[in-house]
Amino acid sequence: MKGKAKQAAGAVTGNDSLTAEGQLQQAEIQADKEATTQDAVAQAEQAEAQQQLAAEQQAAANERQAAAAAAGTAKAQAEQNAAAPQLAAERDRQTGQTVAEQQNAARIRDARERAARTAQEADSWEQEARSDYEKAQTSAEAAEQAAERARQDAHRLDDDAGLA
Repeated sequence: MKGKAKQAAGAVTGNDSLTAEGQLQQAEIQADKEATTQDAVAQAEQAEAQQQLAAEQQAAANERQAAAAAAGTAKAQAEQNAAAPQLAAERDRQTGQTVAEQQNAARIRDARERAARTAQEADSWEQEARSDYEKAQTSAEAAEQAAERARQDAHRLDDDAGLA
């Protein structure tokens, strides 16, 4: 508002210096507004990236926990199956059948493979989340740097107006 008033007063009085000073003040105000907006956007992007990282880390932790639980359940089931009544085990040994043992071993192997895949997927998601966070952080830093440059330009304009 002050810049517009100076510009108008300079135009009415024919004072080019006052008109130029008013224009510089308006440019400085506009540059400050843009810098503030860029800074706010950068901060919002950074906060969003941090929230996303936290959510991805939580999801990865949940996946690892689920994988561990699945492995524990598979192990418990395998142990339960291994503790089958002695008569059945004796009969299997007498007839040379190890089908139950083979099935149990296959179940345990399958459960371990599923748990390993789930843990691997969780790690991959966490790595992606970290990468996204780093990209957002870099973008936020670039926006903050641009805002700082805009502020410096505005101050230079103000200093130039004071010299005119």
